[in-house]
Amino acid sequence: MKKRILLFILLIIIAIQSGCSLVSNDSVMKAKKSSNDVLAFLESKDTDKLRSLFCDKIHADYLELDEDIETAMMFFQGNILSHDNPLYNESESIRNGEYVKYSVSPSIHEIKTDAGKTYHIIYYYTVVNTDYPESVGISEIMIKDENGETCKIGDYHLVNPE
Repeated sequence: MKKRILLFILLIIIAIQSGCSLVSNDSVMKAKKSSNDVLAFLESKDTDKLRSLFCDKIHADYLELDEDIETAMMFFQGNILSHDNPLYNESESIRNGEYVKYSVSPSIHEIKTDAGKTYHIIYYYTVVNTDYPESVGISEIMIKDENGETCKIGDYHLVNPE
C-alpha cells in the first residue's frame, strides 16, 4: 500500500514538474486574444493596432506591410455580426525539455458582416522562438471572401524560410 501511495505521489510530482501544459495553455490564451484583436482591428479599420500585432521581422524586412494593411482594410467590409469559434493548429519544438519554438495558426470561419459578406481568416502567430526572437508575433494574415478572393498581409515564408 505504501508503495502505491509513493508511486502515485511520484507521478503527480513528475506531471507538475514537466510544466509543458502551462506553456501551451498560456500560448493558446495569447492566440485567443490575438484572434479577437485581429477581428476587432479589421472591423474598426485600426491600421496602427493591426500593424502592432506583426513580428519585428515583418516590420524590418517586409516593405509592403503598410500597403497590405490598407488593402485589407478596403477588402474587409462591414461590421461583424457573427463568426464561428476559432480553430487552433499548434506546432512546437522542444529542446532539453524547454520550448524553443511554439506557433499557433488560428483560423476563423464564417465571419458574417452587415455588408452581406462572409469571410474566412487564417493567420500565423509565433508565440515562442528562442533562436529567432524577432519572429515572435504574427507573420501573415490571409483573408478569403465567399467568392474565393483573397487578401494577404505579411509573408509567412519570410519569417519561416525552412
